[in-house]
Amino acid sequence: MPTTVDGWTLLLSSDLSSNTIGEFSSGNQVGSLATYTTSDYRIGKTGAQLQTEGMTGIMVTTASGYSFEHTRGTFSPSGFDNTCTSCNCGGNSIGDTFYWHGGRGGCYGSTHFGLKKESDVHSRCSNSGDTSNGQAWGHFHESGVNSGKYWFGNSCIQHNEWHDRYYFWYRSASYQLPPSPAPTPAPPPEYMWVSATGGCRVDGSCVESPNYPSDYSANQACTLEINVYAAMPIIVESFSTESWFDYLTVNGHRYSGSDWWWWKAGPIGVTPTTHIHWSSDFSWQRRGWRMCANRPSGSRSILPRSSVPRQGDEVAAPTPAPPPKQHVVRVGMSLTSDGSAGDVESLVAAVVASNHGVSEEQVSVAATGTPLGNVSQQWHVECSLTSENESIAAMHLQIAQDLAANTEDIIQQLAQSFADAGLILDTTGFTIDAPDRVSGDHSCYEMDLGLKDLFEDGCDTYQRNVDFCGKYDDVDFNSQSMCCACGGGNAREPDWTAITEEPILSPEPGCVDTDFSHKDSTGDGCQVYGMDPEHFCGEFDDDDFSSMGMCCACHPYAAPTPSPPVSPAPTSEAGPTPSPGSVLNGVAPHGLSAVCALVTGFACALGGLVN
Repeated sequence: MPTTVDGWTLLLSSDLSSNTIGEFSSGNQVGSLATYTTSDYRIGKTGAQLQTEGMTGIMVTTASGYSFEHTRGTFSPSGFDNTCTSCNCGGNSIGDTFYWHGGRGGCYGSTHFGLKKESDVHSRCSNSGDTSNGQAWGHFHESGVNSGKYWFGNSCIQHNEWHDRYYFWYRSASYQLPPSPAPTPAPPPEYMWVSATGGCRVDGSCVESPNYPSDYSANQACTLEINVYAAMPIIVESFSTESWFDYLTVNGHRYSGSDWWWWKAGPIGVTPTTHIHWSSDFSWQRRGWRMCANRPSGSRSILPRSSVPRQGDEVAAPTPAPPPKQHVVRVGMSLTSDGSAGDVESLVAAVVASNHGVSEEQVSVAATGTPLGNVSQQWHVECSLTSENESIAAMHLQIAQDLAANTEDIIQQLAQSFADAGLILDTTGFTIDAPDRVSGDHSCYEMDLGLKDLFEDGCDTYQRNVDFCGKYDDVDFNSQSMCCACGGGNAREPDWTAITEEPILSPEPGCVDTDFSHKDSTGDGCQVYGMDPEHFCGEFDDDDFSSMGMCCACHPYAAPTPSPPVSPAPTSEAGPTPSPGSVLNGVAPHGLSAVCALVTGFACALGGLVN
């Protein structure tokens, strides 16, 4: 198969010294793709065959780095056939004002070879673009001067003592342009809080009650407008309101009261589906609340203990984004020589680089020798060609496979190189092992290990949306430490057999679960949390179930806070006395909760109520 790069197929390779290789009518292939970077090559097709296939573009490149392509207009590749070899005869039209000069002889010993914008073989270095000075790519006779010159477009490059290798490529009508990539979806809005009215305040990713952290005022009301498309579980940083009378209403549920170490009064983990409302009555003001849409720094965390920063820990500088993925073609050779490892690596690298059209520095070679009982060794040589461009890597793969299929050319090149270096090369049993595909060189491994962020996405999503980094982490997912795109990940592949769980902490002696008949968001009670508290606790709470407050198995994973003082007895008119079965703090009272509610000035522990 012809060498193909991004839809371009190699048509011809030449140093422009031949006056016959540019004539395609025989349909015979000249040379080999394995050596097209150092020797002449012509595709084994006639111009008529190319005409049948259809041509939609032509490109010219040189070994020294010049490049030109044209993909507009109509092409007629049948003009590659029956080119004139007489002195000063015109070129054949190949469509769209381009003419092919396939190797003219007899004019001052100079070939007229290449692509030109008009049929005349003459040109001038003072190119003005008229009929005798049009753009040219190749070697043509300069009008008025008995020597040929090299042109590239409007550039008169050099006299005929300067040589370069030209490559002519074509794109067939069967080539389909790759589909335009789907637009990267816009990331969700940064935070779900749109606005706050009535004295509540938006503070970046968090919202606060009026006057927070000072006490809110009497008879206040405010509304938090929510962008439901960006909604995520609420993280309550602080919550202290007058029980039963001052309410924060989320999704129709009213939350009031104050946090204790074993009980959290606010809407922890609740994802709002509509706007949030706050109201206070005329008496007994408290500190209020602060809630966030992403994990706040410094707040109580229910991350696994190994992930919670400790006082004195240094904050690591952001890790730069990982390098782009490399595409690697690895080729193995087996040969016998009396040279050292360094000799073998150097000589093989030079030959491989020549065949692939790259510098020796771009070829990585490692030789491993096995002594044969004399001065020679059996060498296994592995060569690697690395490229960030997948198409270039595919071209290297094709060349390697051609070399492996026909080793005669490369054996001759290696034999000559070793002989020039004064070394013996025994080609008996010489083999080349070419891969069947391009491999990837992973410089970073994702470390999410199946964990997901707030939107149930893993690190693969962050590769396409780097601006998500750090915004949507949750209790078990940290993008900046786990994901390569965010500066995390690991240079080593995870050892799945070595991944172990942290030891499970035992609940305190004498502790009694207080979930009673309440269930979490999956229908389980505290009994289930004892099976895997490290991963269950805090993960499945809902509006009437708090594993950290109710379940003994979860207490060791909650950071204790100082016990709050007993609230003074209210002086204002008492509110309505709750009846059994009514909702207090979003929780239906159980057992003695209703009785406790009748005792003025005391904390009711069982119901999680503080007055």
